[in-house]
Amino acid sequence: MNRREERDLVVSYTDRLLGLEPGQPQSLTRNGRVQGLLTLADHLQAILVPVEPDPAFRRRLHGDLILEGQRMGGEPEAGLFEQHRKGILIGAALGSVASVLGVVIAVVIRQRHQRATNVATG
Repeated sequence: MNRREERDLVVSYTDRLLGLEPGQPQSLTRNGRVQGLLTLADHLQAILVPVEPDPAFRRRLHGDLILEGQRMGGEPEAGLFEQHRKGILIGAALGSVASVLGVVIAVVIRQRHQRATNVATG
């Protein structure tokens, strides 16, 4: 059975549970569709009951989780600096450039101001 046949089978089954006829899915009102979905949910809840897992499965799962935890525990988690190193370095460089540029601009403005006052008084 291919995927399309499986899908069609599930669709026709749920349509029957919802009270839909095969060729008339739009015949139900919104309330009818909601009620049908609630009925379907009730059916699923009745069918899907919790089961106790097989002890062998539990042992295997426990062992797999322990091994995975040990494997991940051996690899140190990357810190904040390692995760964002490039951005931090670029930000620091841009901050330094902006700081130096601010000092240079302040010196240039002061020199122009001093020249302008010297020309005006001179």
